[in-house]
Amino acid sequence: MDREIRLYFSQIIVRSRCDAPFFHNDWAKVNNDAFTFLTPITGDPPTFGLLYQNGRGKVSEYRNKAGEGILFGDFFTHSTTPGVRDHAEAVLCFEFGTDRMEHWDKVFAAIKGQARTIRMPNGQFIRNEF
Repeated sequence: MDREIRLYFSQIIVRSRCDAPFFHNDWAKVNNDAFTFLTPITGDPPTFGLLYQNGRGKVSEYRNKAGEGILFGDFFTHSTTPGVRDHAEAVLCFEFGTDRMEHWDKVFAAIKGQARTIRMPNGQFIRNEF
């Protein structure tokens, strides 16, 4: 970054069930110029967490904890932990990274399907059409 970390967008992810893992990467080939931060915001002890592939390719689990979060960048293969709740559970998600416009094409390629309004590294907002 040149001067500051740039928040591209944030969202609240709400779920009450996850039937099966959907492994994916939020960031691939962005050279850790962008990151995701997730933290639970519902009052109950969180049920859902993340399944992820560790450095050896084995699936491990990160359990969400109130007052804590998880931060990840490139090639972090993960999924919501399957489960069912009788009420919704919410996670706050921040997508952020570099303020250098020369990296925007690769960052935007990774997030273009996730939000309608996105802030670019130069601070300007764009309206994203899916």
